[in-house]
Amino acid sequence: MAGKNIKKNLPSREKRPALADEKFDIKRLQTAYITGIDLSLIDSALEELMPRMTNAFIYPKPQPFGITKTYSFDYDYEYYLKWGYGRNEITKGLIWFAFTFSEHKNNKPNISIIFYNHACDISINSELMTSQRVILKKCQNNAKEFDTLLQDHGGLYLKTYFKIEHQPRFYHWMLDQFEKPSTFSSTSILDYYNDAHSKYNNTRQQLIQFIKKNSNLSQNQFAHMMDKNINLNHAIRLVDPIFESDSFWSYDFKKQLDEIYNKVIKMKKLLYFLLS
Repeated sequence: MAGKNIKKNLPSREKRPALADEKFDIKRLQTAYITGIDLSLIDSALEELMPRMTNAFIYPKPQPFGITKTYSFDYDYEYYLKWGYGRNEITKGLIWFAFTFSEHKNNKPNISIIFYNHACDISINSELMTSQRVILKKCQNNAKEFDTLLQDHGGLYLKTYFKIEHQPRFYHWMLDQFEKPSTFSSTSILDYYNDAHSKYNNTRQQLIQFIKKNSNLSQNQFAHMMDKNINLNHAIRLVDPIFESDSFWSYDFKKQLDEIYNKVIKMKKLLYFLLS
């Protein structure tokens, strides 16, 4: 996810639509377009959540980031046949915002709120190898405490991804593993990561051919995808999801933010354990 510090880089508010009674709307997200209303909602969500986040997370202090444009060059493939999750299609990336806990936004696990056309994921998110090492090290050296914190939360899903770059710093996020709460552990995370490494040479070719068939990439983008992606580029997310059928989408904006915040706070012990 390519984004910028929300305080410094978002356009001034007079350039954004008035929110009135707007809220995060799954039907609007299903149009596959990012609107000015969506960006206003991201802006407002970060402004309203930041004081609560700052009070809740004393150290390290969270920093806000979010999407800043009405288009994305990322693509998502959110489908897992075993659990009947998602839709068997590649879709354009949509809106997201995040709270980071390091000078570089992805050096340590962050809190990300990512919207799809069928769900919203509130996650402890590790997109770079530097942040994944944090999770993998805890799984190796502090497995018992990690697993206890997973069990105490009780509602976290595991999602892992192959990141296939099709132009500099933009990716197809291809879902690899999707596990429901209580069906995975620290051992599972390590096994899935090692398996992703061992099978990557074969998987890379399969993914590239699937993307070529199902995405409208330019010749330059396809050539870039073929030249790059030689080494595994991976992501790990521990997710508390909001599904399309959940009542969240019927709430007003304030209540939606309350639910997002409550889900973040429920992850606090696990996040602090990972950051320690």
